[in-house]
Amino acid sequence: MDKRLFVAIKINPSEAFLQRIYLLKENLKVDNINWIREDHYHITLKFLGKTTAEIIPQIMEKLRDIASNMGSFPISVDKLGLFGSKYHPRVIWLAIQDSGHITRLHYQLQSQLKSLGFSPQAGSFIPHLSIARIRKIEDKSYFHQVMAKFENGTIQAQNIEKVLLYESILSSKGAEYQVLGEFPLAEGMR
Repeated sequence: MDKRLFVAIKINPSEAFLQRIYLLKENLKVDNINWIREDHYHITLKFLGKTTAEIIPQIMEKLRDIASNMGSFPISVDKLGLFGSKYHPRVIWLAIQDSGHITRLHYQLQSQLKSLGFSPQAGSFIPHLSIARIRKIEDKSYFHQVMAKFENGTIQAQNIEKVLLYESILSSKGAEYQVLGEFPLAEGMR
């Protein structure tokens, strides 16, 4: 049976992080926005999509090799951003500052998984943490005022020590994520 897979880095939100998101939610509660659960926060490195069970051990071997050749590294989660246009925003996200480590991981995954039949991602890779999907905004002017108020400032710093292979299980209640494998990064930055 096929599984819907992706490779990601888990974000463990601090109390300050959660408080800031709570305040943002409170300010935008009149809008129809689906907020991502805090236990689902992650930075997607590569979406694999429908994957046959037979190939999962080979994916895990590639992930193990990539992780063992890259050291752990610090990141900071900061500035709010939007995907979509100013007039029709679709996703609220937070930027990730990491000195290029996440981008390097992404491109190594692109390269290594290509041999297993996974196509490289089209377009630019932007390391980010999605926090909400927008369905409808009642007052766009107010929405953008709120976004500007919350836009800047580091929300959290975190050291990244592993990469995870997730299965995304879709249901009427939304997506549930199951960790299929954890791949520790080598000690310290390389």
